[in-house]
Amino acid sequence: ERVVTARKAYTDAIDALTLYYEGIGEPLKLAAVDNIRRRFDPVRTYMYFLDAEVPPADLKPLTIIPEAEQMFEQALALYEGGRVLGITVDYAKTRQSLLRFLDLIRQYPTSTKIAYSAFYIGEIYRQFDEPTRAVIWYRRATQWDPMLDRPARFEAARIAQFELRNYEMALGLYREVLQYETFDMGNVKVARGRIAELEFA
Repeated sequence: ERVVTARKAYTDAIDALTLYYEGIGEPLKLAAVDNIRRRFDPVRTYMYFLDAEVPPADLKPLTIIPEAEQMFEQALALYEGGRVLGITVDYAKTRQSLLRFLDLIRQYPTSTKIAYSAFYIGEIYRQFDEPTRAVIWYRRATQWDPMLDRPARFEAARIAQFELRNYEMALGLYREVLQYETFDMGNVKVARGRIAELEFA
């Protein structure tokens, strides 16, 4: 908790320095501060307690908010622009899309786009080799919208099985795929096979 508090004080000080150097017209010092800000990468900033990093599971995506809709489209465009043939090829665009999705959820926690944003956050963390974070965000997507038309449970199950080696979690998620993600029958078929493997392992 002290680390999180200190990090917040550090970023607040950087913001204050930026305003100060802008106000007195110090372009060289302003450039130095800007460089420090850019090197502080939120993608790799850990809160140490996931409860402090991830919004609660009881958010309700009930409201159509025009600003959130626009932010989602911008974030999705950045996400798609950072991919070719299904893989991440532009880290900067993908990172920007991640931050935009995170901002959407923080600013508009009742928006109908929060579950979709959580799914894409999970996708990005998976690409950034952050399996634990990816699973948590996939789970938030389905907790916020159990009928979400994205394969969040299936992707979380694959990570749980093959990367986290948490077979109990994987089994539960694959079973949820059969119940909630029948919009992708290919994934349903795979989930049935993996359930059989895990039940008899």
